[in-house]
Amino acid sequence: MSGQGREGGHQPAAGGGQGVQPAAPQAGGQSAGERRLTGSNKPPKYEEDGRFDLYKAMMRSYLTQRQCWHVVTGVETRDDNDADLKRQFDERDELARDAILRGVLTKDAVRMCNYNYTHELWEALEQEKTKRAFSNGLLLRKKIYSYTYTPEMNMETYLDDMEMMRRQLRSLNDPITDDEMVKIILQGAAFEYRGVVRIFDKDVRDGNIPSLSEVLKTLRS
Repeated sequence: MSGQGREGGHQPAAGGGQGVQPAAPQAGGQSAGERRLTGSNKPPKYEEDGRFDLYKAMMRSYLTQRQCWHVVTGVETRDDNDADLKRQFDERDELARDAILRGVLTKDAVRMCNYNYTHELWEALEQEKTKRAFSNGLLLRKKIYSYTYTPEMNMETYLDDMEMMRRQLRSLNDPITDDEMVKIILQGAAFEYRGVVRIFDKDVRDGNIPSLSEVLKTLRS
């Protein structure tokens, strides 16, 4: 940084006041005074049982404020013909890489740390997490559709288990509608609660699906 603006080098501001020193540049050539960072100074963390799209949204916000998100998405690429642009890209790439590796689980960071560029690292991470979420969603859907109420179970426990699986599917971006949930619950309770199921059966077959709250209230009564 040049000596201008430091002791002995700056001129007094009009009216005899002290001159304002220039803001120190940040990575990528941005001055500290140009953009106010919001939120945490620490990169967001990916949770084992969390949704990748939530982590992605938080990371996008974090890196966009630091002018690094386009490096991650591949919109900004390295210009080997311009030394200054190449340096700026490398600074942003390193900042983004550090944030992502600090945010993910250690087992993921170990697998992803050897990619040359952050864009490659992020692309591999996104594909892996999306594929895993899809696989988990299929298994969970199979489980909720086959989950059956048995005599030794408590109805409240059965309904709580069903709701828990529904929430898990929602967290995997595979939501179940209320109408679909009505059919699943009645199907699971059909053997032990034939009378209740019979009450709603005709309406369901005719396409007049009862409300989920009505079905839950009847089963709990």
